[in-house]
Amino acid sequence: DQWLTPPVEGDESVKHGVIVVCSTTGNADAPENADRFVRWMKRKSTEPTKPFQHCAYAVLGLGDTNYDVFCAVGKGIDKRMSELGGTRAMKAACADEATGLEETVEPWVGSVIGKLASVCKGNGVENGTELDEKAKSQVTT
Repeated sequence: DQWLTPPVEGDESVKHGVIVVCSTTGNADAPENADRFVRWMKRKSTEPTKPFQHCAYAVLGLGDTNYDVFCAVGKGIDKRMSELGGTRAMKAACADEATGLEETVEPWVGSVIGKLASVCKGNGVENGTELDEKAKSQVTT
């Protein structure tokens, strides 16, 4: 219930911060510990409540380009959090096991707290945070 109200009463620009790190398993499935959350997000009954309207978020997807669907769960969470009223603090990052996770993870970890904190304090959203067209086409919801 805490997420349903702004952290500072009367100031809609201040947000709660949410960081999501999620892998994609099997055939574009959520891992067991994220499955219930992903199913809740996908419910049509969740959308009218806009549960993330007072949240700024950042998503790091973990995947492997050797599989048909790369980082589907992370991309899906990123897209759905936006649809559910969330404010994207930075473009979703997709780390690839095939090429080395650290190439994406280390820069993301180094910048996520600063960018998220800035948006949570009401300092606006960085340009270019929307998923690019290729990423949008790969999102499965």
